[in-house]
Amino acid sequence: MEETLERNARMVPLSLEDGRQPADNVLSTKKRQPSRKRIIRWTALALVVGIVALLGLGWAADTLGQVIPAGHATDGAATQTRALGFDTLTLSVTPAPPRAGQDETLTFTLTDATGAPIEHAQVSVALTMTAMDMTGGSGQAQPVGAGRYRLVGGFSMGGEWALDVSVTAPDQPTLHTSFTLAVRSS
Repeated sequence: MEETLERNARMVPLSLEDGRQPADNVLSTKKRQPSRKRIIRWTALALVVGIVALLGLGWAADTLGQVIPAGHATDGAATQTRALGFDTLTLSVTPAPPRAGQDETLTFTLTDATGAPIEHAQVSVALTMTAMDMTGGSGQAQPVGAGRYRLVGGFSMGGEWALDVSVTAPDQPTLHTSFTLAVRSS
């Protein structure tokens, strides 16, 4: 028993002999608690910021996907397709390839993400000759059913023409895209 008392007596002075404070597990645990809480708070904050950033990127991708730059068509490209938000707009030109001075039929087909036709939309087209920055007129495509809209007209000159298309589907904001056509001289 004397041995146990002697050992217990040595334990207290040992920590004091080094000049350090006596080890108190409760005190060190209390000191760590605010640190753990701060870590949990910062982790939660980082998680929330990450989720908000991810949602923001999704919104930006959807918004930027609504305005898609024109692709360059070749002379024989009778059909071109563009994403329009979650919808798809396809342009078919007949006769193909388009020729200056003759009537062309531009048929736009508007479908949703599932491929179903979108009816009752307004499809407006403005033409610009890209090499000369010359406008070639504008028009409203007429609905012909099954999500198709048709515009008949001609190109005054051969060269590259940009078709700037605005589409307003029912209960949706107006979306814009462009097509490029290489029109042959007659």
